[in-house]
Amino acid sequence: RPGGGRGPGIVQDGSRFRMWYADTSANTLHYAESPAGLTWSVGAHNPVLTAPVDPSAPDLHLGDSVSAYRDGNEFRILYGGFNFTPPVRRCICMATVRAPDCAEERRQ
Repeated sequence: RPGGGRGPGIVQDGSRFRMWYADTSANTLHYAESPAGLTWSVGAHNPVLTAPVDPSAPDLHLGDSVSAYRDGNEFRILYGGFNFTPPVRRCICMATVRAPDCAEERRQ
């Protein structure tokens, strides 16, 4: 993973695995997928999330803890955010991703 990606959130989605992970050196979240969860192909649209530029944003810096789950046609990506500018803030943030190939719910 580029930049020492950390804290992956992995979801088994039908016959593939989807992974979102933090690149703390670039302050971004990235996406990759795999057919078996062993070797990963990095997504073409990375990074999928960059930290805000607003210096007062609670997630000015992205943490290295990422979780992911599927909710119908969307994925919810939870990640840690923090801002050490007083008052110090730490938060759990959520991003929503709708994958174009997830138009209908898959059942196993």
